[in-house]
Amino acid sequence: MKNIILASSAIVMSIELVSHKASDNTGCVQALSSDPRTSTASNLTALANICLDLAVANSTNSLGFVKKMDQEPSTSPDLKSVLDSCVKNYDFAVQSFQSAISDLKSDMSTAILDIKTAIDGPQSCRDELSKHSLSVPEISKRNRYIHLYSNIGDVITRTILDPIPSRQYRLRGSPVALHM
Repeated sequence: MKNIILASSAIVMSIELVSHKASDNTGCVQALSSDPRTSTASNLTALANICLDLAVANSTNSLGFVKKMDQEPSTSPDLKSVLDSCVKNYDFAVQSFQSAISDLKSDMSTAILDIKTAIDGPQSCRDELSKHSLSVPEISKRNRYIHLYSNIGDVITRTILDPIPSRQYRLRGSPVALHM
């Protein structure tokens, strides 16, 4: 029982550390907490895998949404031309997150690069929409989620790569030494 409590405390501290470094603290905690595996993650690598699984699921869902919208007969021709590009860009995001999962096991630096480049696809989609003066709130929302997962994955993998074991972090008002 004591080991379960210690593991649970360690993962809570890891989530707090990651969310503190993430660009969207609340979104980070909500995203990681949405997966029941998070509560039993034994280390940051397990947490990175969970994050990237969520990122693949989210970006795959977004890709499906954009494909469906592109195929709708009621979608305007102007929007269709942009959506064709967005489909390719979202596919790139999915592939980048999938590559990052594989690279976590062998090359953390490449995993970081994969995670950071995943946002390029949705960013290109956003730029194309803007260039054509088109606004699709549902796509904008999906772009923000992919950016969130990219940011969280980046924070986790960089922390794994450079944990600085004796660094002190302030969590809930008291200094805590984290050993990853």
